[in-house]
Amino acid sequence: MLIKAEREQFFKLDSNNQPIQSTTIEKQTSYELPTEYENQEIARLGHIRKMLYHLSRHYLESNDWKKLARFWNFTEEQIKAIEHQYTGKTSYKDHAYRMLLIWLHGLSSNKDPMNELYDALIYINKSDVAEKMKKKSEEDSFYHYSRYKCRCLPGIPSTVCHYCSIT
Repeated sequence: MLIKAEREQFFKLDSNNQPIQSTTIEKQTSYELPTEYENQEIARLGHIRKMLYHLSRHYLESNDWKKLARFWNFTEEQIKAIEHQYTGKTSYKDHAYRMLLIWLHGLSSNKDPMNELYDALIYINKSDVAEKMKKKSEEDSFYHYSRYKCRCLPGIPSTVCHYCSIT
């Protein structure tokens, strides 16, 4: 949790790319139901988490997660804190998944996680894995259509989305 908070504070910039110094604690004082877009984003992030889990369990080797962490500007202290949590022969898989979740949570909303992950995997010489992940995300209709394509049925008026109904 501390790593996530530290990285959030580190990467908050204003419109002039200056660090934001926040001294107040923001609280949500009322509860609002999530919009359809927010529900789609929650589902999409859940899907991405599953892909990251699969990546950490099946494709990353013991030091790959550290290379990714350094590529995404994790500090050595943050890497050591992640590494300290689990011990064992396959603990690097747990380290990798935890690091990937921290990275995903801190990623700006205007960046596509799959593109960022693809670039990082290429950087650490895992181009074969990068291609597999890219292919999986492109083939997966849930990820591809929910964010980038309209799924309404224009022939049926009750299923036309906001954008398709604008003339």
